[in-house]
Amino acid sequence: MSTLKAVDADRQTLEIALAQGLAALSQPSATPEGVAVARAFESSDVDLGSEAWVDYLELVQDWLRLDQRIESYLSTKEVLRDLFSGLGKGGLAGNVETNSIGLTVQGLEHLLERVERAVALRERYLGDIEESTPKAASERWYDAWDEATVASSREPIRAKADTWTIRDFVMKAEREKLDLNPTYQRGDVWPTKDAQLLIESILRGIPLPSIIVLRPDSIASSPYEVVDGKQRLTSILRFVGKHPSALRAVRDADLARPGHDLQHLFQKDYPAFRRAWKDATGDTLTLATERLLYFPFPLAKDFGEGTELSRMAGRFFHEIEDEIVLVGGGEASVFDVFEGATDYKVPIIEYLEATPRQVHEVFNLYNKQGKHLNAEEIRNAVYHELDVMRAFATVAGDGPGFEVTAPFLTPVEVEVRAVGSYIGSCGVSTERFKRTKVVSWLSSLVLTDPVDSNGTVRKLSTARHIDSFLDRATARGDAMKSQSRIRDLVALLSTATRAHSAVEWPEALRGKAAGWEELPLVATLLGMTLASAVLGEGTADRVRERVSALHVAGNEAWLRPAKTQTALQWAYVADTALGIIETLGVAPTAVDDRLHAAFVHSPVRAFQILRSDERLMADLRRNRKGR
Repeated sequence: MSTLKAVDADRQTLEIALAQGLAALSQPSATPEGVAVARAFESSDVDLGSEAWVDYLELVQDWLRLDQRIESYLSTKEVLRDLFSGLGKGGLAGNVETNSIGLTVQGLEHLLERVERAVALRERYLGDIEESTPKAASERWYDAWDEATVASSREPIRAKADTWTIRDFVMKAEREKLDLNPTYQRGDVWPTKDAQLLIESILRGIPLPSIIVLRPDSIASSPYEVVDGKQRLTSILRFVGKHPSALRAVRDADLARPGHDLQHLFQKDYPAFRRAWKDATGDTLTLATERLLYFPFPLAKDFGEGTELSRMAGRFFHEIEDEIVLVGGGEASVFDVFEGATDYKVPIIEYLEATPRQVHEVFNLYNKQGKHLNAEEIRNAVYHELDVMRAFATVAGDGPGFEVTAPFLTPVEVEVRAVGSYIGSCGVSTERFKRTKVVSWLSSLVLTDPVDSNGTVRKLSTARHIDSFLDRATARGDAMKSQSRIRDLVALLSTATRAHSAVEWPEALRGKAAGWEELPLVATLLGMTLASAVLGEGTADRVRERVSALHVAGNEAWLRPAKTQTALQWAYVADTALGIIETLGVAPTAVDDRLHAAFVHSPVRAFQILRSDERLMADLRRNRKGR
């Protein structure tokens, strides 16, 4: 291939990737605070051979976090000048063709670098928002953009892999030979609950990830610097009462106010220490103050619930020192796990020589370039031993195939392939178990009755609802332990997807031109699944008979709300699903009876309760109008 042809091929590859990235950023979704996308478009709309592509760039610029905003009133050349200034890549020189508005290969590479980062951070944000509040997810998104990109020094780094006992870390901390706060470290961010979970994992024998330290020039006089693992070590040192900052604070208080036995009580009777501290200083130790001072914390009160470890719940380290646990392949006392010699070791990477720049580079590589697992990836790993979880991934087409992960689905192979194929045709990507999420969410809605003993619907977030269903499925005797019931569910979903495909659903309902947004797809598939439980193979025929009514309702009554807080999301799912079965002439009571008979559980009662909540439904109607 000639050099000219190679350049043209490179350009075409870059332009395709750039168009796809910009289109991905435009797709409807939740957005961080301050980020707005005017409208969605497809990659085929982005023609980098004309000036029009700049208009599409402007639509998604909030996702790109440019240093300088693109203004629509500027000429194309001025926009490109500001674009590359905003990317920190200079201006027009080298990035834009001379006497043209076309981008050079270098310009395409610079812009694509930012777009790919924006797509990755968008995915991380969408995962975060399922597990936390919009405000917290937004803050993490902005923080991720603010992380500095560290240039590689390209110099060799001397390092070795080893293992240390927890005692090795504790002893170094006691002797102040462990620097937990080098200048490049972030502040302490772990809440006490997370620290308690870490201690629980150690007592259960779960191995810890590697700690990274930098060996000092002089071991005799200088401390080891903790490059990565500060939060884990801080939690451990707090738990055993050996954090250097805490020891200094107690020693200073004891010297300033003798007679209260503070240092002895701190190690041997922490509840008594709390009382003595108040007598000595006049200050009550709140949880926030204890965290600030790195003082000890007890195990969680629900620690090890239902297990042999439950005897240690809510107790401090000095209260459980003699308890025996199974770690590292053998029995050991809790004291020996943390302050003695046991088989429980922590992997460590020890850098023998490194410049400050290299340490900063390593720190960024470990903390900023790793790909965070989303809720679906974690769920697939945690519940993978369940037949029903493997079935979800297999049906979605996200696994290696039913022959490997779910051979019990062989009798319904045709139905398995039909469901995955249809969900894919709706525009749901296979990336990072997204199709599995749709199948899991849909199935968990069909197979649960989220009404508590007071008649209140438990409106859990999507992730928590799916996890709650899978937690139930782990119990002995649960209906979804049955492989035959799982096959029945797959057959039901296949019938529902065939019926769903018989409707030309309006774009106003779907939410995007080339496919579906997740919420309306799940809600409408749920309606078809409930109807299929009664109508069976006749569902598609009934749909064709009433397709006009479905089309009208989809364009008017079932539009996705502008806001999708958890309560509104449940209201939307309930209203849409019940609306579909009613349009198809299926009685909710018949659906309820059939689902209970087939799968023991049914969501119909919960949906009816939600639909009868006038305030909630009024809020849903307002939000639909606000689209």
